[in-house]
Amino acid sequence: MSVKKSDAGKEATAVEWLVYRLGGAKAAFLGHVEAPDHEAALAAAYEEFGVTAPGDRKRIMVRPTS
Repeated sequence: MSVKKSDAGKEATAVEWLVYRLGGAKAAFLGHVEAPDHEAALAAAYEEFGVTAPGDRKRIMVRPTS
């Protein structure tokens, strides 16, 4: 895991997040991303997995591994 410095001078630890694409009866596991919080994890997932359409972005879900 990496450690990033925030603007306030605190250390923000990047957490590993699981990324899923929701749809139909099941969610499809896409992979992992590292980010310090939920919003950053979603942004990283959009970039990592090439999710650009707003309709597709609604189907992406992230959750921390622990």
